[in-house]
Amino acid sequence: MSIGQTVSINFAMRAIDPANGGNPAGQVGVSLLNSSGDAVNFYIYGGGPGNYFFTDAGSTGASAGIMGYQYQSAFNIAFTVTGANTYSAVAGSDSWSGTYNGSLLGLEVYNNAAGNASDVGFNNLTISSVPEPSRLGVLAGSSVGIIGLRRMLRRK
Repeated sequence: MSIGQTVSINFAMRAIDPANGGNPAGQVGVSLLNSSGDAVNFYIYGGGPGNYFFTDAGSTGASAGIMGYQYQSAFNIAFTVTGANTYSAVAGSDSWSGTYNGSLLGLEVYNNAAGNASDVGFNNLTISSVPEPSRLGVLAGSSVGIIGLRRMLRRK
């Protein structure tokens, strides 16, 4: 992803297992990936209901906001690259911003030890594109040329 691009996905889940018998609490979420793994991770864990959390280069297990557990209710999660290694995010009614390391290469929706493995659903994945600088130059040059041509024709 590059500066100005946004990736969004609708996300829904059901039950998430609490810690039990020495096994950790289940975790369900969405991650932006770099070459080392998770660059930004948005998640909920352990039997809900509860709030959502995020981990990135500058925060570990930080609260994403006050939105309560959305049992079987889809909500949209969107990440926007705002600068070199910075991003902003909106998940349902929660929003935050942060930093990440490396280039963002992919997106992962995951269900780790949560319920019966049918507890995560997603749809409507979109990635907005930002015009490349060369395309912007062509567009700007074309616009200037058209304006100049119009002026020249009006003078005649």
